[in-house]
Amino acid sequence: MKKVVKRMVALFGALILTFGIIAPVTPVVASSKNGVMEIPVTFSNTTWETYDLDGSTTLTETLGWGTDSKISSNYTVGYDLYIPSSFLKDESVIRFGCSIKLYDSVTQKLKGRFSFPYGELHADKKITAFDESLQEHLPVDFATVRQKGDYYVVSYNYTCTECSQPEFVNQSGDVNVGLNFKVQGININVKDCAVYLDNVKISNADGKIIVNNNFTSDNTITGMNYVKFDNTLITAGTQFATIINDKVMTVKPSKATVKVGKKTKISVVASPRVIVSYSSSNKKVATVDSKGVVTGKKAGKATITIKANEKKVKVAITVKNK
Repeated sequence: MKKVVKRMVALFGALILTFGIIAPVTPVVASSKNGVMEIPVTFSNTTWETYDLDGSTTLTETLGWGTDSKISSNYTVGYDLYIPSSFLKDESVIRFGCSIKLYDSVTQKLKGRFSFPYGELHADKKITAFDESLQEHLPVDFATVRQKGDYYVVSYNYTCTECSQPEFVNQSGDVNVGLNFKVQGININVKDCAVYLDNVKISNADGKIIVNNNFTSDNTITGMNYVKFDNTLITAGTQFATIINDKVMTVKPSKATVKVGKKTKISVVASPRVIVSYSSSNKKVATVDSKGVVTGKKAGKATITIKANEKKVKVAITVKNK
C-alpha cells in the first residue's frame, strides 16, 4: 500500500474551493441540521482521483475570495471534512489537504502561495502523512477524526510558517486570500457520491480572521465577497447540502404492505444532488421506480434496497392479493 501511495503522489491534482466571510471563530457544534459545501466524488478503486466541484479531474473552479488584507508571514487554516463512513473499507484511504493563494486586490494577479501538509485517513480511522525521507507513514498532529452518525469528521488545523513562496511574502499592497481544498481517494470504489466541507477558517499572523465560513442550511453564504473577471461573476459549481441528524439518508417506512396492482411510496431524505438508487430483489412480486414508488405485481415478498453515498437501507415489502 505504501508503494502505491508513493507512486501515485505525482498524480495529485487540484480542487479549488474559494470563499470568504468575516465572523468570529466558533467551535464545531453538533446539530440536527447542518449546512455544508458538497463536493461530488467518484473514486475508481486503485487509482488516486482528484475532483473539483463538477467532478472533473483537472478543471478548477473559482468561487470567491476572502476580504482584503496585508500579506502575512504565516496563515492558519482550519476546516471540517465530512466523509461517509461507508467509503472506507480494508485498505481504503482518503487524502485531504489545502493551500492558499494570495491575489492582488486590484489586478487579481497571483502574488503568493502557502502550501499546507496533506493527511490521509485510513479505514482504521488513523490519520497519517507520508514521510519522504523515512519512506513511511507517520501520525500527524494537525488533524483529528471522530465519528458522527454515518460520517467520519476530519478536523484540520495547521499554521503554515515556512511553506510560502518567499519572494512574495514582503510585497506591499492588499491581497485577497483564497483556499484551495483538495481531496482524493484510493482503494475506494464509489460512484455519484459526495464528501462535505464545513467550518472553513483562515487567519493571519496577527490573529485576524480573513475567512470564516459556516455554510447555512438555506443554501446561502452570508457576506460572500466575489471577485469579477471581465465583469462576470464567478459562481459556477457552487453546491450546498444539508446533513440531517448526522445521517447519509433517512428511509421510511422500514417495511410496508401493498396490494396487487396498488402502489406505495418509500420516503427518502438524503443530501441534495447525491444520487439515490432503488432496486427490487424480486421484480415479479414488486417493482420500484427512480422516485421510490413501489408497485405490487403478485402476492409474495420482496426487498427494496435504497442506496446513497454507498450506504444501503433495505425495506421489506409484502404484496397481498386484492
